[in-house]
Amino acid sequence: SVYEPGSIMKPVVISAGIDSGKIKAEDEDTYSNMVVVQGYEIHTAQDKAFGKENITQILENSDNVAMVSLGNKIGNDTLFDYFKSFGFGATYGIDSSGETTGKLLPLKQWRDIQRATMSFGQGISVTPLQILMAYQAIGNDGTLIQPRLVKSIVRADGTKKNIEPKILRSVIKPETAEQVRRMLI
Repeated sequence: SVYEPGSIMKPVVISAGIDSGKIKAEDEDTYSNMVVVQGYEIHTAQDKAFGKENITQILENSDNVAMVSLGNKIGNDTLFDYFKSFGFGATYGIDSSGETTGKLLPLKQWRDIQRATMSFGQGISVTPLQILMAYQAIGNDGTLIQPRLVKSIVRADGTKKNIEPKILRSVIKPETAEQVRRMLI
C-alpha cells in the first residue's frame, strides 16, 4: 500500500539536513504561519506562527512552514540523494511477494514546490515498510538493515538454518542518528 506519509517524513528530512551539514541541530529561526512557493500558499497545520523555533521545536510543532525553509537550505540534489539512500522509490527485496516502490519523482522533475511539499511529507508516496526502514536506520545509528520476515528455517529433519541480518548501507552518520533520536524523544 502506497500513501503520502505527511509529517512522519520530517525526521528523515531533518536527518538529511544535519548529516549533510546544511543545517545544525541547534539552528534557530522565526517562521510565519504561511509561506508562498511558486504561487502556492503553504500554511502551518494550525494556521498559526510558532515564533522562534529550534529544530527540535519544529518537530514538536510539526511546522510545515519551517520545514519548507529547511528543505530550501538542504536543496534538491542533497534531499533527493538522501531519499534514495533511505530507500524511497525502490524496493528492499524482502522475502515476500508484492513489495512496491512508492513514488519518488525523478530529480529532473523537481521544482521548488515539489521540494517544499516533500519536506513535510506530501508529494512523495511511500510504503509503510519504507517508513519503518527509515526510522529503523535512525534508531540503528544510521545503518539500514535489509528487512526480513523469516528469522530461521527449520527443516523436516529438525535442522535449523538461521537467516542472518544483512547490512544494506549506512545512510546517515551515527552522530546524526543520535541527534535526531534525541529530538524525537
